[in-house]
Amino acid sequence: MNDLVEKLKSSKNNYIFDSIEYINKQFPNRTTEIDKCYRDLSYVIDYFINAIANEEDIRESAILIGSKFWHRGERQIVHTEVEFRVYDYLADLVSDDIPSLSYKILDFVDSLKLALNKGPYLKEPNIRNTDTTEQLFVLANNRHNWKPLEGNKPSKEDLEIILNAASGLTPALSNEYNYRVDEVPDYLKQTVYNSIIQWSKSALESGNPGYAKDRNEQLLAPLVLCFSLRYNRENKLLYQMSGDMTERDANIINLGFCAWHTILTAESLGYKTGICQFSGWKREKVKDVLGLYSDEPQSDYLTERNGECTFMPMLMVCIGTSGRVNKNTRLIKKENIVNRLKFNTQETLDA
Repeated sequence: MNDLVEKLKSSKNNYIFDSIEYINKQFPNRTTEIDKCYRDLSYVIDYFINAIANEEDIRESAILIGSKFWHRGERQIVHTEVEFRVYDYLADLVSDDIPSLSYKILDFVDSLKLALNKGPYLKEPNIRNTDTTEQLFVLANNRHNWKPLEGNKPSKEDLEIILNAASGLTPALSNEYNYRVDEVPDYLKQTVYNSIIQWSKSALESGNPGYAKDRNEQLLAPLVLCFSLRYNRENKLLYQMSGDMTERDANIINLGFCAWHTILTAESLGYKTGICQFSGWKREKVKDVLGLYSDEPQSDYLTERNGECTFMPMLMVCIGTSGRVNKNTRLIKKENIVNRLKFNTQETLDA
């Protein structure tokens, strides 16, 4: 750890100067006060270094420095777009320079952004002692898609909580749970992973060899839960019970509720999560590897009504204790999507 801290300290000025150069090139009209930029970036990096040196909580350190940009409830930075871009650039610099700190600097920057957006009074999610409303808000905002996912499996007690969350607690149409959730055993993870590796000849020919091999390391996570839909390819009553997955929207929605509830439960216990979706031929491959042919979770009544059904994997929820944030993850979760048409709002009623 001491070596990493010394490396960060010796590279600090380079990180700052490179970031300032990035600002000047990308946003030449943003600021003329370079000294302030240097000062603020120096503060940010110092808090990160101190967190690493003292083995402090990365998110709490980020929230603490983020609070310095607020005064009496008002954020002192009017527009944050440029700052966020610079922080992303800084995170890339550190990640490229010290790969072993990649997930820590990304976690730090994500939490710093959250503090700048929402204010300094954020609490760490904890399912055992946090107000439920606040907990859900914080969990949803902090939740990222981690890729890859590594570390340790949930403890025996935490595993029971997570599996209970996946056990049909969320709403389902007519209380028919036409899906199942299976824990993927360790001995099958590598086979699942290998079975859906996809090669792209066009990417290779276009000079982008990094995109030529599509593989998902999330599937090798310490805990992998497979969410599968009840499936009968021959059933013609698509909207009555089951059938082609793209035509049975209610079942997909039910499965989505369950997966999201499971994810938030795992995150509330301090774990990191990722989502791996399957489509097309990949579903068939995973179905064969896992042997999802049993109809046991459903009643004899449903089998008699709709015929023998198997299950088709739709997605996997992957859980671990460490990893790296997927760069495609949307960091700012809040979107202005409510009452865009102004239906039934107070302004409409008053008019």
